[in-house]
Amino acid sequence: MIRTLMGTMDDANTVAKVPPASGFTLRAAQPEDFDFAWTLYRGLMEALSQELGLWHETAQRAMIRSAVNGGEVSIILAEERPVGWLQLQDAEDAIYIHQLYIDADYQSRGIGTELLSEIVDRARRQSKPVHLWVMRNNERARQLYERLGFLAVDEDRVKFHLVWECGKA
Repeated sequence: MIRTLMGTMDDANTVAKVPPASGFTLRAAQPEDFDFAWTLYRGLMEALSQELGLWHETAQRAMIRSAVNGGEVSIILAEERPVGWLQLQDAEDAIYIHQLYIDADYQSRGIGTELLSEIVDRARRQSKPVHLWVMRNNERARQLYERLGFLAVDEDRVKFHLVWECGKA
């Protein structure tokens, strides 16, 4: 179940009135969330991207604006304030985690683990794999994904392609 401000969202995208257990909720991103999403992305990813020679601010800024305005982004709220964001695509054949960022002050509090566990549970119920890509030098994120059963299936000079598959984790 994916938590929203009104409860949890089931596989049919209907909301059940259940309070969040971990103190975080999700809400659909709005265009006015761009500044928050961009600031968080830049703070977490600029140094990692620069290490790999990949920081292209104009292009990345446009990518984040497009993501926030594209209808697949949820803002993660804790203590009634934005602390992260998630871009999730639930396609017919798989669930794709395109982006997941949590403010450094809220990391290691279980938010990412619980959110990813709920996505994996949803995938298990739907008999779908979950795909994501993580930068090679983002070891902390990669360890989280691997701890939750994601396995590297491909790689390039920049990223690892990780997949969680039903029955393999």
